[in-house]
Amino acid sequence: MLSFLQSGAAAADLLTLVEVGAPIAVVGVILGRVLKGIFGILGILIVALFALLILQHVMYPDEPTAVPVWFGQRRINASGELDDGNSYTLAGNRDEIAGGAQPFVIPVFLDAGHGVYVALGNRRLAAYSLAGAVTAPVCLAVPTASDLERLNDPRGLGPDQTSLPSPVIRVTASRRDDTLDPDYPLITSTVMVEPAAVPPCAPG
Repeated sequence: MLSFLQSGAAAADLLTLVEVGAPIAVVGVILGRVLKGIFGILGILIVALFALLILQHVMYPDEPTAVPVWFGQRRINASGELDDGNSYTLAGNRDEIAGGAQPFVIPVFLDAGHGVYVALGNRRLAAYSLAGAVTAPVCLAVPTASDLERLNDPRGLGPDQTSLPSPVIRVTASRRDDTLDPDYPLITSTVMVEPAAVPPCAPG
């Protein structure tokens, strides 16, 4: 009890307890006086149970279920060509997303060990993150051996990042040139998704 009273939120929590508990206590007393014998006792017990359920929700609200989406490789280019042959620029994609568009879906897979989704579309995740998006369209994919191999290449990650997946990704000149892009040296993922809202990726 002492540790609870010493917590930073103690005053607000106690006020909530009084606001919620006082009316319920009054109802319990009235029921106890109006209903006699066993019925009065049952009425008080029902009110007490209801009060406990409310207080449990107030004191211990449900934990957030959204899961972060992290990067699955150490670096990307600021511009280039996608697997489908279309060209891209981080700046162009960022501006498109910031304008309200959702130009592409990010394939991801679940990394249960880290408790995160890992992006297989790292340029796409970078674009959404540059735009400050907190949600993005994603789909659940099956990683290939090559995708998993990238997780073993943690060279040159951001500060305090020694392994993949990582919440940050470097933007460099090329795979062989680790010179950081002057406009986007490091990008931090801002995207989180609800697991229940992640559909499987379409075949192909």
